[in-house]
Amino acid sequence: MSPSSHRFVDTNILLRFLTNDLPEQADKASMLMQRIQSGRETVELSILAAAEIVWTLERFYKLSKSNVASKVSSILKLKSLKISDKNIFLEALSLYAEKNISFTDAYIATQMKRAGSSELYTFDKEFDRVEHVKRVEP
Repeated sequence: MSPSSHRFVDTNILLRFLTNDLPEQADKASMLMQRIQSGRETVELSILAAAEIVWTLERFYKLSKSNVASKVSSILKLKSLKISDKNIFLEALSLYAEKNISFTDAYIATQMKRAGSSELYTFDKEFDRVEHVKRVEP
């Protein structure tokens, strides 16, 4: 892919695709997703945009964590959608739904596990739900 054809995809495109709440935009987003799914086009998604999708689906659209995890995972698993630390993100989505914790906390816990770390300075008792994290108050 030449530098001029390297494209990123924004949160709103994926939200339109997942929610179909604005049909005209959703149709255009669906056509792009078909090109990505077939491998005819490759795009990159910022890790912050991916996190924003999770947050928006949960908070604004009021979807359950398991539904959010399922929808976002299905998109991130596409080979032609590039995102840094894709495997960490996917593992964090599972933890987020399984342990009913915030996505940010799930991502931190997943990063810790991958780094071989088990102790975390935090006051957040939500981490007590994650077996491999030992919460330490300063």
